Amino acid sequence: MKLRYHNKVKKKSKRRKTVSNIINIRNHYHSQHYFCKTLNKQQGMFVKNILPQKITDCLSNKVDMINIFNFVYNRKVIADLCQSRKIKLTYSEVGFFPHYDSFCFDPLGFCWESSLTKMQFFTCSQRQCDVATRIIQKYRIEDNSLPEKIKHPFFLWPAQTISDQVNAHGLRCKTWTKLIVHFRSCLPSEIQLVIKIHPRSQWIRHKHLYALQKRLNNTVVVNQVSLNALLYNCVGVVGANSTVLYKGRLIYDKPTYVYAKSWFTGHDSLFFPISTEQKSAEIQKFKIQKEYEEYVKWFLYQLIVRQILRSDCKKERMIQKMSLLSSYNYYKYGEEIFV
Repeated sequence: MKLRYHNKVKKKSKRRKTVSNIINIRNHYHSQHYFCKTLNKQQGMFVKNILPQKITDCLSNKVDMINIFNFVYNRKVIADLCQSRKIKLTYSEVGFFPHYDSFCFDPLGFCWESSLTKMQFFTCSQRQCDVATRIIQKYRIEDNSLPEKIKHPFFLWPAQTISDQVNAHGLRCKTWTKLIVHFRSCLPSEIQLVIKIHPRSQWIRHKHLYALQKRLNNTVVVNQVSLNALLYNCVGVVGANSTVLYKGRLIYDKPTYVYAKSWFTGHDSLFFPISTEQKSAEIQKFKIQKEYEEYVKWFLYQLIVRQILRSDCKKERMIQKMSLLSSYNYYKYGEEIFV
């Protein structure tokens, strides 16, 4: 009997060794957060959501990796703990292409804290160019289905949810009114400003935008309109840090103006920074040059190489991706991990 019991325990311990324990840290506890739900479906993976103040309790157990979701408030302390204990650390959020169906990882942080803001463009390799070209061909759609109230030429403003974490830690705007009024004053009167409501926002949260439609000259607010049609036909895109800005600049090659910090911070040749302190802004189309074409493809590749599709979140693939893009690997190999 003792021998049988011993064998049973031994087999159980072997099975546990195959499990990869990942801790996902968020400011708000949510046991069914989509990051955990997606990865816990994979056999041999255990992902647990915890609050930042519980990190020391979890580190007393075996932890293979730690993932910090966007803007956890004591992330620097957690990073120091991981470095001292040689635990691989990544930072993540939802990806870009496609937006809600992918995860994006970075070794240093999220948005303006990411490693991408510290990188400089020198050249675009053939592999990077090929990957970016495939993404552009996949997501660039020629669509002219616009309502009659939209008049050419027009600039597109994709409105974000005001509760967006990036806004909460960056601009801290309570409404988008001030930014929109400023940009409208920078536009020539003959150029229409089209404000697109965020598809996941409640109407009441964008009530102030409909008020702007009556207040501002040549400005319209739209909701049920194809985003691809707006991006394909507009003369430019403007906003805070919406993911639509990336699609407008990198996929549709539109001049893009940004009021906030994000992954594009430090790349002013691609995304033009603008602020309400400026009395006027130069609004014009890009002069397309080969240098910018390569820069666009290089930047697009840098976003793609950091993300993984939710449909591709198999155990081996996920562990490999998070390990590669961990802060441990970044400090060891530098920017080579993105090649």
